[in-house]
Amino acid sequence: MKSWRILVVNDHASRGGAEEVYQTTVRALAEIDGVEVGTFDGSMLEVEEKASTRFWNRHAAQRLDEKLKAFKPDLIWLHNFHNFLSPAILLPLRRYKRQSGASVVQTAHDYLPAFFTPDMMYFDGDQPRPVPRSDVGSLRAFLTPSSSKGRIHDLIKKVHWLAIHAALSPRQVIDLYLCPSQFLLETLQQSGIDKSMLFLNPSADVPFVPQRARRTDGAGLKLAFAGRLSYEKGIDAFLLLARQIDFAHIDSITLYGDGPMADHLRQDFSALIDSGKLVMAGRVAHDELPGLLRQHDAMVLPSVWYENAPMVIPEAAASGLPILVRDLGSMSTYGEEIGNKVLFSSSPEGLRRALNELLDKLGKTPAPIFDLSEMTRQRYHENIHRLLERPAFAAKSAL
Repeated sequence: MKSWRILVVNDHASRGGAEEVYQTTVRALAEIDGVEVGTFDGSMLEVEEKASTRFWNRHAAQRLDEKLKAFKPDLIWLHNFHNFLSPAILLPLRRYKRQSGASVVQTAHDYLPAFFTPDMMYFDGDQPRPVPRSDVGSLRAFLTPSSSKGRIHDLIKKVHWLAIHAALSPRQVIDLYLCPSQFLLETLQQSGIDKSMLFLNPSADVPFVPQRARRTDGAGLKLAFAGRLSYEKGIDAFLLLARQIDFAHIDSITLYGDGPMADHLRQDFSALIDSGKLVMAGRVAHDELPGLLRQHDAMVLPSVWYENAPMVIPEAAASGLPILVRDLGSMSTYGEEIGNKVLFSSSPEGLRRALNELLDKLGKTPAPIFDLSEMTRQRYHENIHRLLERPAFAAKSAL
């Protein structure tokens, strides 16, 4: 492989899932012979994140310009940049790319390349619902509220997104979009972005050996949810759905996490808490979660938005757990190769069928093995090698 100088860029050094992928990308690149890797993120700036920096962070653009001139990368690998670094960094990127001939790729962690908001949701008052993919790029998408903060805020966000795309042309600056899910890939392609490819995110928690599911003891299912307790995660909708079928086959649901809906859940489902059907375990340390999950029979991912590449699916498999997943957007296709998903639809009959399928999966002899090979860091390394060997990039690295 030819020598490379690669600069990896992200809003933050550490915060959530995108930052974990950012850091894993940096470590993976550093382990490849012939690659010199640099980083640029919000921890290197002397300004605080606020509303104005999300719209236009002039300081971030200046600092990135200095980094590009000093480091002289052959490839710039973007992750998130809209929140803190802001679209302002597209200016030095475009200028450096024109002067040096360098390439720019982006791991798309959300739907912003194709839509006004990262979650691709419409709002009816404060109630969000997924945007039909057929609406992407349509007048209807512009006219329908995509924010719960009022029409003025919604209009400002949309005009800002349109202005950035008209003035800075991010699709011309970015040579290739790396999509962690097939659904996102198809969404970008539908919006006119054909410079895209499927590129799965790694999971630092995934072991290299396949995991075999635990068998239940014949009692009701002990389910677990891990994540932020917020509307879009759909746990309240799932509890209402489970109540409609009188919690058939469900012994208990334990929620690991906290968030703005925590008090609402305690109030609206107090009877379930008193009966032991619902357990509010609160936030736990990430390294403690695998041990706690192994006390359960399965996990549940009931999000009411499209998600993108929900790592809870491989993380469940890493603990030997199948997972009930709402049949929506990326969740319906992401992680199919693992073999631990059971899809449910938003109807009592759909949930009942899924629970029966889940019991069948857990009752098989021998128990099913979940294949995590596509999510390991080793496979991520292999995918990076293939990316760098693409003719369009390899030729530039030789300049």
